[in-house]
Amino acid sequence: MLDEKKVFSELPPKCFESEELRKVYELCKARVKSGQAVDFPTLAGLTGQAAPLARCLEMVTNASMIDQYTDVVINAYRTRELVKTCQSVLDTASGELTTADELTEEVARQLDYQRKIAQSRKDERSKEFVDAVVEYFDHLYAEKPKSWKTGFPKLNRMLGGVKPATLTILAGRSGHGKT
Repeated sequence: MLDEKKVFSELPPKCFESEELRKVYELCKARVKSGQAVDFPTLAGLTGQAAPLARCLEMVTNASMIDQYTDVVINAYRTRELVKTCQSVLDTASGELTTADELTEEVARQLDYQRKIAQSRKDERSKEFVDAVVEYFDHLYAEKPKSWKTGFPKLNRMLGGVKPATLTILAGRSGHGKT
């Protein structure tokens, strides 16, 4: 199931390079937050442009792949930010208006920012994995009933109830009250 809150918390609008897509994303986020429908006809009517939405539908064909799509958008954003920083450092260095220490500090700030983004994504995925493992082991080692009662006291006395992890077959002649 699609967790819209997770998507909107992991993917800030600034990650979208295209202003059109950023606006569509912000509109979707606002509509979900207010409990309104998010569908192609509604969004096309509100934006007045079906073309950006059609491009979105071409790229995002399956909601079950939302984590992969989110990764693609965030990776593209991170790459653009690194390129901007490198270009800024080159422009500043060629102008000779700054020191090597100031340039190094700018690069270090950008790398620290990149590490924080990457770590927050890893922490979220690690948490999801650990939660799933804990849930599985809780289920695996939960106390199981020794038997389930059938609702027929005579049958319960004969069988002792239906035992878990066993196959119980009730057989008898036709017309002798099995149903």
